[in-house]
Amino acid sequence: AVGATGSGGTGAAGGTGSGGTGGATCTPTIGQLAAATAARFLAIDDGYVYWTDMGLAPNGGTVGKVPKCGGEPVVLAGQEVGPEGIAVHDGYVYWSSGGSEWSDWSIRRMPTSGGTPPEILYEGFFSAQGVSVRVDDQAVYWSTSSAIFMLPHGGALPQPVTNDLDGVWGFALDDTHVYGVGSGFTI
Repeated sequence: AVGATGSGGTGAAGGTGSGGTGGATCTPTIGQLAAATAARFLAIDDGYVYWTDMGLAPNGGTVGKVPKCGGEPVVLAGQEVGPEGIAVHDGYVYWSSGGSEWSDWSIRRMPTSGGTPPEILYEGFFSAQGVSVRVDDQAVYWSTSSAIFMLPHGGALPQPVTNDLDGVWGFALDDTHVYGVGSGFTI
């Protein structure tokens, strides 16, 4: 289930962005906004909560959104294979999608308004675990089981930010640094 506590505003589990309901303020609630079979990651913008849902069947994953103040959930992308990390930035939703093998991961995006097929930004990389995604004004970043990569907006090839980590479990960005945590819980 995709739930909420608190009220509107901006925030960044995965990034901030534009779009939505213009920062509508909601009455604080604790509850379920949408049902999901196997929700994995969340991101928010001013008006919406976005999530990835792995689904139960092969190619049964989805990327969805629901207004923060409640309303009908919308499936933005369907028939995804194991979607995981998600971020929202500058009118786009970005996510990672697994393949039938650990070497078939891809990074995708589409407008937060939906209506178009996902654009594959990069594909065919290996990860033995889930792939987190973050986005800033310069690039889209993602983690694999041993490294963090960045792909500059409009760029053709990703660049490693670091490739000497052991089991990247999460990472965060600020204006000058990328921070990661590995299986040894090193920050």
